[in-house]
Amino acid sequence: LLIDFADLARLGSVDSLLERFQRPSDGGASAFAMQLELLVSRVPTPVAPSGLTRAGQWAYSLYGRPKSRVTDERERPDDEELVVAIWMQQWPRLRRAFRFCTFSAEDRSTYADAFDLQLMDVSRTSRLKVHDGVVVSAKGQGDWIESLLDDLGKPTGSGLRQFLRDVGSDVSNGRAAMIPLIHLYEALKPNAGASRLAEAVSELERLGSSQGRTGRAAAARMVFSRPELIDRRLFDFALRQVCADRDLLGVEPLVLGRALLRWKPELFAEDLPEDDPLHKAVHAALPEADTDELIHLIENVPGAALAVLQARTDLSEHASFWRITSLDAPRMISALDAGQHGAVRIVGALMEANRDECSAVVVDRFGIGPVVTTLSSLDGTGIHSRRTWVQAIARRIDELAEGMSRGVIWHRPLLFALAEILGPDA
Repeated sequence: LLIDFADLARLGSVDSLLERFQRPSDGGASAFAMQLELLVSRVPTPVAPSGLTRAGQWAYSLYGRPKSRVTDERERPDDEELVVAIWMQQWPRLRRAFRFCTFSAEDRSTYADAFDLQLMDVSRTSRLKVHDGVVVSAKGQGDWIESLLDDLGKPTGSGLRQFLRDVGSDVSNGRAAMIPLIHLYEALKPNAGASRLAEAVSELERLGSSQGRTGRAAAARMVFSRPELIDRRLFDFALRQVCADRDLLGVEPLVLGRALLRWKPELFAEDLPEDDPLHKAVHAALPEADTDELIHLIENVPGAALAVLQARTDLSEHASFWRITSLDAPRMISALDAGQHGAVRIVGALMEANRDECSAVVVDRFGIGPVVTTLSSLDGTGIHSRRTWVQAIARRIDELAEGMSRGVIWHRPLLFALAEILGPDA
């Protein structure tokens, strides 16, 4: 039977296909030139419990020694069903490359085309041996076998087969990719820890830089969706994947941005172009971050201060922002664009942070109004402790005169403090 690759990929079971095999007849070759129509079943055929041990031995030999030819003795007709069950478990690309024979007297491999699995009829051959091959034995198991056998025995209740189909489309390593993909499948489960996922990712990367892009993307999405996975290696891996995709592999920019805030804060100091995949993530994270996170960011990456302040002007209303020792406060004040009420809150935060050296810059930027309003909320002792601020507004004689004429400057302790500075002739 000749089967088109596209048809082979659609098969979930080969039961109906096996029924079409027949011995040659006296009618010649004409019967074999006709086109056959099959009812394609996408429902896999489960392996009976009695066959799982034998299937596991073959699977261990096939995937544990992926470069070797595997042989075993054909014991019973049911062996054929086990072999095709293993075949149907594979993703389409591996199915097309997988070569097997369920009834062979001698090794059918050639130098150019090796068979992956052959079942030998020992009654027709004196020995069960293939040059450079592996004879199946009952020894040896792997931590991945349980998942594989669970899928063979209960295919409709396992997600492994669909996962292999989804992520195997861009894997060309053949049998060698089976174990890494099963490990990745297990590592992507919600209860898997960071170390397990890191090991699976490392194993996947060893297949080659061009291999398993879909699997890498799935792992990257998992890393960003589970912030409790505290592992720098995983973050670096996941970041490499999303940076290679303009759409960030479908990861929400906010989710990615929060991860960047945690693991790569220096990016917030860079002027990323709009066509950079991380631009959206950085700009999505700042509006949603809490004040403490942003303060911590600026303390560790002083160069990010201006970009953060432009995205979150409310930071300027917190004394903790102005207490950052590395902060270029005059530059930040000059960059602010606040109304009267906002400026009053900024002045209050500056005073609370004891940034009295910024008083002149504040008056230059916002005028005396916000400073007068803030000082007017203090008693005499408080105003005396803010003498630098009183001096800053005292230099603006014309603005003071206008404020007094309009009744804006009325607070007696403030008037007394101004009188002390200005003198009777002012």
